[in-house]
Amino acid sequence: MGKASTRAQNKYIAKAYDRINLTVPKGKKETIQAHAAAQGESVNGFINRAIDEVMERDSLKGPTVPAERAFHSLRPWSLKARPLWISEKEVNDMTDKERKDTKMATIYELRLLFTSGEKKEYTVEEIAELLDKIAAAKDQE
Repeated sequence: MGKASTRAQNKYIAKAYDRINLTVPKGKKETIQAHAAAQGESVNGFINRAIDEVMERDSLKGPTVPAERAFHSLRPWSLKARPLWISEKEVNDMTDKERKDTKMATIYELRLLFTSGEKKEYTVEEIAELLDKIAAAKDQE
């Protein structure tokens, strides 16, 4: 291939594709190459197929959240995003300290629910169920 055709091909690739730099442990590159060759694929084709298959499988079971991330990614609630068991009027009547205490109690209860079992990842639906458990318990208080 001449210089002009190489430049044209590189220009097309830069326009049509994104690049991802993949780092693997020493020795794994050869394992990946051997597997791809055994499947009759290029390494790039194999990696793209693997990504597509995992993303499809994940989309069928719903998103999961590692337990430690579910706890640490909680954001402070505001007047518009408040625990279900507290009315907007109650939130408006609270002092900043009461809001903070309520938020911390909620986070603590979530932490207890997340860490009480063996499970390490939760679907969005499972997290919603845990939140509903807290809300139901608060309604009974």
